[in-house]
Amino acid sequence: MQLAVAWMCWSGRWRAWTDMAVLPLGPITALPAVGLLFVALGAGPLVPAVPRGVLYAVTLMALLAAVVLWLWAPAWYGPAWYRSQRPRPEHNGRVSS
Repeated sequence: MQLAVAWMCWSGRWRAWTDMAVLPLGPITALPAVGLLFVALGAGPLVPAVPRGVLYAVTLMALLAAVVLWLWAPAWYGPAWYRSQRPRPEHNGRVSS
């Protein structure tokens, strides 16, 4: 479910989340990483030890990258439609019309 919502956010099918000041990048950083975590936790017991370790390592890297990107919020990160209308500090979290 998280991966589906993250895809909707990234693709621009759902853009209302950009108006939420509390979650500026959460739907395109943390949400996909948590979705991957749930997939890894569900698939982990079903795969052999070596691929499971690789799956968990990739998931850990995705979670760490998500935290860094969420806190850092670089201007180059995100889909093109988001970068073009990204709220600037002078807008107080709102996109001007």
